[in-house]
Amino acid sequence: MTLRVLLAVLPSLVVAIPSFNINLTAAPEVRWKGVTKYFRKDGLAALNEMQKRLKSSFSEEDVHNWVQGLKQERPEEEDYKRELKGIAKDLTLNDPWNEHDMYEKLLLFNAVYELEFSTGCSGLLAADLNGTVVHGRNLDFNFPYQMPDGSWHNWEDLTFNAVFYRDNINIQHKDDMEHQEDVMVAPMFAFVTGMHTGMRFGGWSFQQNTRHTNDHKKNLKELMNGGRIFPWTARYLLQHVKSFEEASKKLQSFHWAAPQYFVLGGAGQFEGAVITAGRGTETLNGETPPVQRIRNETGHWKLLQTNDDPNKESSDLRKPLGEMVLGLQQQKDVSSGFMWDNMLAPELKMESTVLTFVSIPQTGYWFTTLKDELRPLEQYYSIERMHRRYPPQHYPAPEYSDTTHKGSTSEVQTENASTKNVGATKWARRALLSE
Repeated sequence: MTLRVLLAVLPSLVVAIPSFNINLTAAPEVRWKGVTKYFRKDGLAALNEMQKRLKSSFSEEDVHNWVQGLKQERPEEEDYKRELKGIAKDLTLNDPWNEHDMYEKLLLFNAVYELEFSTGCSGLLAADLNGTVVHGRNLDFNFPYQMPDGSWHNWEDLTFNAVFYRDNINIQHKDDMEHQEDVMVAPMFAFVTGMHTGMRFGGWSFQQNTRHTNDHKKNLKELMNGGRIFPWTARYLLQHVKSFEEASKKLQSFHWAAPQYFVLGGAGQFEGAVITAGRGTETLNGETPPVQRIRNETGHWKLLQTNDDPNKESSDLRKPLGEMVLGLQQQKDVSSGFMWDNMLAPELKMESTVLTFVSIPQTGYWFTTLKDELRPLEQYYSIERMHRRYPPQHYPAPEYSDTTHKGSTSEVQTENASTKNVGATKWARRALLSE
């Protein structure tokens, strides 16, 4: 049975991680209508929990200052703030009295890291013998919120895949996929327009990790002093910067409101780096260690980053155990399966792991699993079958992203599809997961 037939006959086996197509050519205010509609109940419950936490841990003056700091004008952030205004309008059903208040709540929701609500994460880069870099990411974040019916949900209930595309200038038929260009993909949280994780097709991959010197009081001071939060800047770079090297340089140059780590993989041979970013001018003061890079000539074909500076002792067992296990493995074995095995192993996967995202910028491969899902089947997702760069997979382009489909979508090559891509799990995600 071919994969296409399998996908067509097994719609009942779908499990939930929605995927949305986001049209970057559309006006920012309408790009997230489908997402807002789909996640309305969960999103409002999460926003309510956010307000409770802010009320219990922050003064009214601090919350006001955070909002004012987040409203500071930066050209590269304006589209994403316009998107939030569109979401606020949809959530309040065009009620102007509540729309402004909702917009401010959404601004704060987009700064959960800088507000110090995030605690974990791990990332792994590994290059095979040919220099193809595979990037694995575990996002660890516990944020329980109560639904109107009394049940408790968490971040995984707000998680979806977003495939961003744009219409070509010479477009003739709006629904003709030949006139659309895929730009990037990211697992995202509803009502958050910035990115914590993502991949630019043919370019580079990105993730952000918590650094333990994170402190919301210091972050606010730095924000008011011109520092920026990371999610909007990360999305802007993924959207506009094509190369790994340029992205790496830019991430090192910004004035950040909070300390953190950035893990980047590239489409070029042996392109991989971990950037330790300081708050404000910490780098200049010598508080931040230098960039780590994959260097094949010295035998450094892998990099593991959790939540500690590379020049300091680990505060937990993830990194020492992970490096011990990696030390028993060989570079010739690097593949997507290698990455799934390591990211889902007990030394890296935690109870608070919301999602695992594996990507290969050189081939365009990507896949997302939620915390309770198993790894995808290796015969459908192997780097050996994906070394050749294919044209990006084109997805149906609903106007304003008003339609959704269940399942993670990624580029897949089957044995009988050597010259084209098959969109994985559009209807039958379970069929591609291990038993």
